[in-house]
Amino acid sequence: MQSNIDKDRNLTFHVIVILIVSFILKLILLLRFSNIPFVNDELFYKTLAEGLSSGNGVGIQKDVLWNGLLWPPGYISFLAAHISLFNNWVVAAKLSQIVLSTLSAYVIYLIGKTYFSEKTGLVACAIISFNPTLIAFTHYFWNETLYMFLFYLFIYCILRTTDEESSRWPIISGIMLAATAYIKPLSLYFYPVIMLWMYFSAGLRKKKQIRNICLPLITALLLIAPWTIRNYIVYDRFCLVDANLGVNLISGNTPGGPANYDYNMWRNYKTYENPDMSMNVIDRDKERTAIALKCIADAPLDFLKKIPTKISDLFSPTSFLVRHIKLKLYGNPESAIAKITIWTDVLSYMAIVLLGIAGLAIGEERANSSHIRTLFLCLFFYTITIHAITFGMSRFRLGLMPFVMLYAADVLCTGRVALTKIKHTALLFASISVIIFIIMWMKRIGSVFL
Repeated sequence: MQSNIDKDRNLTFHVIVILIVSFILKLILLLRFSNIPFVNDELFYKTLAEGLSSGNGVGIQKDVLWNGLLWPPGYISFLAAHISLFNNWVVAAKLSQIVLSTLSAYVIYLIGKTYFSEKTGLVACAIISFNPTLIAFTHYFWNETLYMFLFYLFIYCILRTTDEESSRWPIISGIMLAATAYIKPLSLYFYPVIMLWMYFSAGLRKKKQIRNICLPLITALLLIAPWTIRNYIVYDRFCLVDANLGVNLISGNTPGGPANYDYNMWRNYKTYENPDMSMNVIDRDKERTAIALKCIADAPLDFLKKIPTKISDLFSPTSFLVRHIKLKLYGNPESAIAKITIWTDVLSYMAIVLLGIAGLAIGEERANSSHIRTLFLCLFFYTITIHAITFGMSRFRLGLMPFVMLYAADVLCTGRVALTKIKHTALLFASISVIIFIIMWMKRIGSVFL
């Protein structure tokens, strides 16, 4: 019989093979599509990064549309570093994103191995490594690839914090939380939910454990403080990281919207804004917030009616990869390879979601992973709440997908055994969830054919 050591070595070898093959595949695609045009927010990131690398600071331009506070500084700095260091900075930055994507798959493997099983970690690593949308994002200049690496490294550190009473992991968690917040501040605002999860679900209730709950937040705020102070000096206003709450609220809550935001990029909210472009960017954000809240207060039923559409946009069967193909950024969208890519992306996404639901409902309960289920559900409902209030877009769900892939992998590894132990409540949960997703997909499946 094969020893456990030999099995572990085989699984480790398989992980290495998966990571190497996926890296080579992404590299080949980078070389093939290295000159794909910049679109939408990519143009803003490019302009702001070029300004920073030229010594102009982060978005000091008077035109508020180009102001750096609309975008957190982390990804801008990431691109600016590549502009400063490399002649062909576009390829260099995309190559860095391929490395980060590969490392993200390894982090998911570590989470799966530690808190589920090594086989689950291996399968999850394979799913995330070869997911078409995540591969595509390695050569897009949106911040998702960098964010997902940092966020799931933070999640891994937080999970280790719940396992040990030393101060090492809480401090590392705080560093990772700050790094993630510089890319997307929503991760910082999610931390109070994590604190409650750590106290009630992960069971950190002793005095020393309470310290471990608070230490990551304290560490993160200390690391973010220099940027906050800088914002006050430059704009004479308090701004923790960025000033884009208003634009996100107003985008999804003015009359007439929302439509499918993956495609309908131009929205009518600008007709409600003050045209004075010299306005302080933080004041403009407050004004946008006030306009959006007034729209909600004036038509609360309209706000509620929009929520299903926003959530459908969030979990739409389309993706930025599909959109880019349809926009002819990869060549002829009617070619056989384009159609195969579209349907591979769409169907694999649907399969991952359905398997993820099954994993949550009937996945094997383990003593060291049941609290992770609670953490994922907290993140899931936090994400839904944020985008029910603001607006939905397919890339906003990407932060959830590695967790979904973990549960999809888990049910593939343990589903047959778990089926014999399924509870009626779990079956009901799975059935309702599947019905909801099918309804949302039917509402948005036309996006695939635009």
